[in-house]
Amino acid sequence: SGYRAASAALDAQEATFGAAERTLAADIRTGYLTHAKARKLAELRAATREVLVEQVRVMDRLVAAGRATPDALSRARAELADAEQREAEAAQLSAATAQSFNLTLGRDLADSIALTDAREFGLDALPTLEAALASGLAGREELRALEAATRAATAQRQVARGSYLPNLAVALDYGVQGNEYNFSRDADFALVSVVASWNLFNGGRDRARVQQAQLEAERYELQGADARRGVELQVRLAWQAAAVAKQAIESAAVQRDAAERTYQLVSRRAEEGLASPLELSEARASRTAAQLNAVFTTYDYYLRRVELDRAAALYPRATP
Repeated sequence: SGYRAASAALDAQEATFGAAERTLAADIRTGYLTHAKARKLAELRAATREVLVEQVRVMDRLVAAGRATPDALSRARAELADAEQREAEAAQLSAATAQSFNLTLGRDLADSIALTDAREFGLDALPTLEAALASGLAGREELRALEAATRAATAQRQVARGSYLPNLAVALDYGVQGNEYNFSRDADFALVSVVASWNLFNGGRDRARVQQAQLEAERYELQGADARRGVELQVRLAWQAAAVAKQAIESAAVQRDAAERTYQLVSRRAEEGLASPLELSEARASRTAAQLNAVFTTYDYYLRRVELDRAAALYPRATP
């Protein structure tokens, strides 16, 4: 019983360490994806600035040709200034998330980060809710730790119950008599001792130890049941959030493609003087908003998938 108690306590410690390790792995993935998202936004802001540089050039040409008013050129320059400011902010955010990610990994803050396609992490495919629940209830280290603690308490209860029984000790002594070592029937001897003891006046203390161990076992069993319900709730909420986020990706892509086509059409018409500068500005703003929404939607889904993986213990503990 003592060996079983010690073994169960060791299992509980290992499970607790495993839970911390899995949480750290989720934090690393979250930091990586947050930086990847910030870098994508910075690239998009830089591309938007380049578009506005070209827009200022086109408006300058149209004003010179008398096909646009000076206020259109002023508006284009104002939009370019705003885009430059947003690009600087996005670049700063990208650098900040990179430093935070390097800090999590214990690397130099200035180290570069090589980005790979997030789909290589297996985040695109969404498991069924049933599979996620089964994985979480079977793989969460917190549940294994409580199960091990329950086994340890049960073993301690058995040890405490053993105090009620008499103790029996057997000893064997062997030696040689005389001034010289002579192994013979007349010189050596063997003695077997059997000692039995039974503490009849310690019943109250032993009974208290048994009751305490029993209460500990019952407490861990209740905690285990509550923890299982908590894990189930975490998995359900994480799965539902990931499912909603995944549905939004397709609609965001449709909106982005439609905004891109509209902008290209209005841009060509503006170059020919058939579309007003205001129409061009609105089309450009709609396209940028749709592109930003597509980036946000995609990476929000990835981040929710990481949380689902953490809650349901779905992925191996590995850094990106």
